[in-house]
Order: sequence, then structure tokens, then C-alpha cells
Amino acid sequence: MVLPAKLADADGGGRAEVAQLPELSGHVPSFKTGTALAVLESMSFCRNSLVAVLMFTLACGANVNTSRPTIPAAPESFSQSGSSQATPDRYWESFGDATLDRLIDQALSGSPDLGAMWSRLAQSEAGITRASANRSPTLDASLSTSGSLRTDGTSITRSTGTSIGLAASYEVDLWGSLSSTRKISELSALTSAANLRAAAISLTAEVASTWFELVTARQTLRLLDEQRVDATEGMRLIGLRYETGMVPESDDLRQRQTVETLTGSFALAQAQVDVLEHKLAVLIGQPPGFAVPTSEALPTLPGLPSTGVPLDILSRRPEIEASYFAIESADHAVGVAMAAKLPSLRLGANLSSAGSLTDLFTGAVASLVAGLTAPLLNGERLDAEVAISKEVVIEKAHNYRSAVLAALQEVEDALTRESQQMLYIASLDRELALASAVRTTVEAAYTAGTTDQLEVLSSANSVRGLERELLVARRDALSYRISLYRALAGGWEMARPDLKES
Repeated sequence: MVLPAKLADADGGGRAEVAQLPELSGHVPSFKTGTALAVLESMSFCRNSLVAVLMFTLACGANVNTSRPTIPAAPESFSQSGSSQATPDRYWESFGDATLDRLIDQALSGSPDLGAMWSRLAQSEAGITRASANRSPTLDASLSTSGSLRTDGTSITRSTGTSIGLAASYEVDLWGSLSSTRKISELSALTSAANLRAAAISLTAEVASTWFELVTARQTLRLLDEQRVDATEGMRLIGLRYETGMVPESDDLRQRQTVETLTGSFALAQAQVDVLEHKLAVLIGQPPGFAVPTSEALPTLPGLPSTGVPLDILSRRPEIEASYFAIESADHAVGVAMAAKLPSLRLGANLSSAGSLTDLFTGAVASLVAGLTAPLLNGERLDAEVAISKEVVIEKAHNYRSAVLAALQEVEDALTRESQQMLYIASLDRELALASAVRTTVEAAYTAGTTDQLEVLSSANSVRGLERELLVARRDALSYRISLYRALAGGWEMARPDLKES
């Protein structure tokens, strides 16, 4: 099974194009139910007359529109856009990190959560076949045999009989109810495919973010270890000066406190590394303790991609597609509920013979049956079902509106965070350059004997602290870029992995 970037409508093994998403032209398009609700509601007095109900057939081509909530018009462009090419479907490859590429491939093939969604998609596709079967005739075969004993007081007579029969039945889809039921199944499969694509995008984003967090945590651990080594050496030197009375006891105690602080920070950083390794292992479908590969440094942030036209998101975001399919499915459910208020027609044929299978085709008894049923008294249950179905459509339309607005917000939020983060990183770079200059000046003053060891250690700690802060800031910039890619991504072609246990 191959899942394209957009799973199309499946029918008999082929696939048709996915329905176009509605444009944000100020309102959600009106979806037609294709049933005779208006006629039924205006002629409710005819419910007790089967003949009158049958006459509604001529009016069943009328379409009824359900009002939809409005959504604001989409902006013509996003607040920012880069000069790089548009976001690639496999966006993580733009970071140029071969280790990350391997980890994401492992996650896409080994994640049990993604495997469960593949299974859910297969269930939905099987549901299409089940719904289609309701539109086909059914044929049942029967075979029965019987025996009896009869006595007149002097003898016993034994007799046996065999009955063979075939029974066929077919429900005529007068009002499109069966077609709507099948369409609901198709939309369910499309929704499952969209949800699968959304889950795959989220998984890759989480793997990428966790990987960059792990790289950052490992580098932080290295910087803390270097700082702790320097502080320990400083503690030894200050201790010697204190023993000879060259510095006060407070200097010795202050440096010992610094060493303990760094020791505690190192322990917490080590725990963070371990936890991130466990998380990454589980994300790719491995148990905690899996040997996660190492990396030397964070990748360089790629150029800002072209964000394109906001309306294009509607044709890419799987969450929005799923929300749209939910509207269509609910709209067809209205049609099913309306059709339940109309008569149904079932045709049947029976062929039976009391004898052998050969007799079934030579001396059989055949019968044809046409059955027509119509609801008369139902305690307004069917009316309530229609009313509920119509409100579900309105609910799904509101959800669609919310999904569109959330998608636009995610893009703008990611753009804003990244742009401001780059300003923050530039400021940190300048601050680090100044701190390094201070450190050089203090070390020169210490060599000249015009300052003490504590000033040297303090300036060194300031540089190390800024280095760690800058490292985290660069990781955050990568995280914001991942959020942008995730907000713009639409999915890619995926082959279903074999997740069966051996």
C-alpha cells in the first residue's frame, strides 16, 4: 500500500482526484444534500398516506442547502517570505544532517503509533468495500433435509425429503441513501489518510526537535565539564594562596561554592542527555537504552523558504483536509437521515425445489417479490435525526474555520519567533565578543599583578555562560524553523512499513 501526498477517492482499485478545498472567499461553500427534505417539511400531513409519500419521488431532485458559518478572508501574503525555494515535502533534509535523516527514516518505519494509523487507514478502506456491498444484490443458498417415520400397527414406513433453494434480494437506492453511505465511507478513508499524513509530519518534527535538543544538551554537558575543570583548578590555586594568607577566606569559600554549583549543574545536564536519548529511542521505535548516534554540532539554519500564498495552505495541510472531509461526510449523513423519512423498495426472487440440485433448474418453483415500506408513526424520531445531522454539519464547519485560522496563526507565529530569535542571537554574539574582550583584559591585568584570581575566574565563567546561552538560542532558532516547516508541509509519498511481529 502506497500513500501519496494526497490520498484520492478509492473506487474499485482506482483513485480519483481529491475534492478541491473551498476557497476563503468570505464563507464556507454550501454543500447540497440532494434529498427531498423541503418537500417533506412542507407536506408533513402526508406522512400517514403511503400513496402521497410515493408521489414525492418527482420532487427528489430538489437540493436543500444548510447555512454555514462564515470565515474571514485569508490575507494575500504572509508577513514574511524568504528567497529560498518553497518548503520541500521532506523538509528535514534541508538541514543537511545525515544522522537526522537516518533517524527520521527509522521513525517512519518503526513508530508503533504511526503503524496503528496505517492500520486505521486499512480499516477505513475496507469500510468502502463493505458500504459498496450494500448496493449490490445478495444471493443466498439453502439446503435442508427432513425425515419421518409412519406406522399402521403392522409396519413402519420411512420417508425423507430434500429442499434446495436460492434467494436473491436487492434494495433499490431510490433516494441515494446507499450512495451517501458509501460516500461517507470514502470520506472516512480520506480522513484517515489525511490524519496519517499529519501524524507523519508531527513525528518527523518531534524527532528533529528532540535530536537538536540532544545535540545541544551534549554540547552543554561538554561546556559545563570544561568550566568545572577550570573552576576546580582555580579552587586549588586560591586554596594555596589562602593557606599562605595572600587572599581572605571568603575568596576560598566563594570558589568552592562555584565548583559545587557547576558540579550540580553537570549532574542535571547529564540527566537531560539521558532522558533525551530515551525519548529519541522511543520515537524511532526502539526501547530506552538504544545507542543513539552522536553529532558534533548543530547544523546551520537554512535560508528562510518562500512561504507562498496563505490560501495554498488549504491545499497542503492535512489537518485542514481532514476537517473539510468531515464537513462533506456530515453533509452526506444529513442526506441519509432525510432518506430515512422516505419509503424504501426491496426486490426479491426465490427459486426452490424439493429434490436434487438438477431439479432446481428443471422443476423448480420460482417467485418474485417487491416490498415497499415507508415510515408512518415514529414519534418524531426521524425528524430529530435530521435536525441532529444538520447541526453536526454546522459543528464541522466551525471546526473547519478554526483549523484554517489555527494554520495561518502557526505560520505567522513561527515567522515572528524566528525573526526575533535571530535578533536575539545577534545580540548574544556581540555580548559574547565583549565578554571575551573583558576576559582577555582581565587576564592581562592578572599577569601584570593588578587584579586577583577571582576576577579572572569570574570573567571566564561569564564567557562560558554566554556560550551555553548562545548554544540554546541557536537550538531554539532551529526549533522555530521546524515549526514553520511543519506549518507549511503537506506530506510526501509513503509506503506502508511492515510492522508485523515475527
